[in-house]
Amino acid sequence: MGLENRDPIMDTFIFETNQLLEQLEDIMLQVEQAGDISEEHINEIFRAMHTIKGSAAMMEFDNISTVAHRIEDLFFKIRENNSVGDAFSRVCDIVFEGTDFIKSQMAKIESGEAADESADSLVAKISELLGEMNGAPVEASKETIKDENEDTGFSGIKVLVRFEPDCKMENVRAFSLINELSKHCQNIDSKPRELFEDPTSSDVIAKDGLELYIQTELSRDKLEKILLKQMCVESVSIQSMEAGEKNAPSQNKNDTSAQGKQSSAPAKTVVSKQSLINVNVDKLDALLDFVGEIVIAQSMVIQNPELKGLNLPNFYKSAEQLEKLTKELQDVAMAIRMIPIASAFHKMNRIVRDMSKTLNKDVELVIKGEETEVDKTIIDSLSDPLMHLVRNCMDHGVETPEERVKSGKPSKAKVMLRAYNNGNNVIVTVSDDGKGLDRDKILRKAIEKNLLPSDAQNIPDQKIYECILLPGFSTKEQVTEFSGRGVGMDVVKQNIESIGGSISINSKPGEGTVFTIKIPLTLAIIDGMNIAVGGMSFFIPVASVQEAFRCKTEDIARDPYGKEMISLRGRYYDVIRLHRKLGINTEIENLEDGILLVVENNENTVCLFIDEILGEQQVVIKPLPKYLQSLLGAKSGISGCTILGDGTIGFIINTNEL
Repeated sequence: MGLENRDPIMDTFIFETNQLLEQLEDIMLQVEQAGDISEEHINEIFRAMHTIKGSAAMMEFDNISTVAHRIEDLFFKIRENNSVGDAFSRVCDIVFEGTDFIKSQMAKIESGEAADESADSLVAKISELLGEMNGAPVEASKETIKDENEDTGFSGIKVLVRFEPDCKMENVRAFSLINELSKHCQNIDSKPRELFEDPTSSDVIAKDGLELYIQTELSRDKLEKILLKQMCVESVSIQSMEAGEKNAPSQNKNDTSAQGKQSSAPAKTVVSKQSLINVNVDKLDALLDFVGEIVIAQSMVIQNPELKGLNLPNFYKSAEQLEKLTKELQDVAMAIRMIPIASAFHKMNRIVRDMSKTLNKDVELVIKGEETEVDKTIIDSLSDPLMHLVRNCMDHGVETPEERVKSGKPSKAKVMLRAYNNGNNVIVTVSDDGKGLDRDKILRKAIEKNLLPSDAQNIPDQKIYECILLPGFSTKEQVTEFSGRGVGMDVVKQNIESIGGSISINSKPGEGTVFTIKIPLTLAIIDGMNIAVGGMSFFIPVASVQEAFRCKTEDIARDPYGKEMISLRGRYYDVIRLHRKLGINTEIENLEDGILLVVENNENTVCLFIDEILGEQQVVIKPLPKYLQSLLGAKSGISGCTILGDGTIGFIINTNEL
């Protein structure tokens, strides 16, 4: 199935299954940390696997459905026994293996490939464990919520749940909702009752809603909150009923004889609507693109050359209001795309868990600032660099428990992920309390590979540490599962710089290492400083510019290698002539005649020589056309372009590459 023609039901299946898999991993990590499986965790895992089983079976992914079904059987047995016994470690490993298998198949489905990998060996492993726990292999469990709640002669609460229009898979959503309710309610019945066996159940729920008959000690508000938290629930109507008031689910809702038995007192009803909806990311991308086009169109109208010299006070008053509204629209469109960085951070729990077992290291992952919000595109691009950095901390940084105790440290090591806002940027740090980087070893390796000159002994430590970010650099003497595979730290640097970010390293021997990543909040719109070079217009992110000044002849110097430098308040900075870097002819050649911008990237600060500053404005970033990318090359220093108010193109400078 082509990705562009993928069925919306398939998109829903992919989204919800991946969400359940993430929840399962989080639960299992909590279980391992606690060293025991609580009844609540058993029920959550059972329900998640039951939902995945049903959804996968409906989508005809039999291998996924089979694995989920056998894990469901396993937890049915654990729940039946009220204990996992001596099989705790094996159960945890099998669940992780099962989620890995399902994730690998889901990745294939997302990319349009056939998800047909055999699950036989994994199913056999689960069946073997089940056999040991049961004395003989068990048959697949037939349990559903309705089997536990067949008695319909009770008083309590009647609930009508309506799902969002066209949400698809209403029967699966209904089953998930009932599963969640079963944690809090003594007795539940539904109409329709046969959610999977009856092929019309989804249509009935879509048309008439899901009727629930519930016995519970929950307050009305608590019940309402639980229901509204469920995915795709649009509204909830709650009615209290006295004994004998309930219509049997199998009866027609227009049956007047059943209504005649009811109390004459009016039923109390509460109707609420859910305030959250799921939106396809492609639609958010399209929204932001349109907002960008509106910004450009607005600039072209307001800055139209034909308006020059005209006295139009009312026009400019209206234009100012339009500009204000457009800015607010931009902010809303960007805020919609902002999500907590927790989604990227929590994926690292699994990496720490797996590597701890493989490397025989006792490591705790500490997460801080997970509520910090970043554009979804940036978070997606940040996952791989974070994974490599965490692996580096685990493999190179932290010591074994024995080594730590010998050096006077606690046996359990810590790897910390932290995020916080810093102006228009987000700072993310990945740190460990391990042995730190070996400065001399890195320096020797860098000199050996001609990455540093042989007389580089006096180079600042940080510059030496950053050599590990260069291609082909590794101090690892033994190839392991997590190193020496050709995917080095240089890939981390490239990926971070591709989203307009930067990375720096600090380390103290015996105390640990800190990787600091600086990333923009969003890639779509930036506050740019408009500059001119040789009659062409360029933009530099305002956040990168520290100051602008004109120099005097006595401030100009050259280093022993002949490179131009500028003295500013007692410090010397390298000079980059932008016209030479970009191959542009300009009449302003003398440093005294142009403007120097102090541009900072991470720990590097240079002076950028330009013709003049034209002003500041928000710019919508557009990708460079392919033919321009091929002409300029990968390291041109140009990261994109924008359309100016007069219709001309302005190029956006990538200060990281400069």
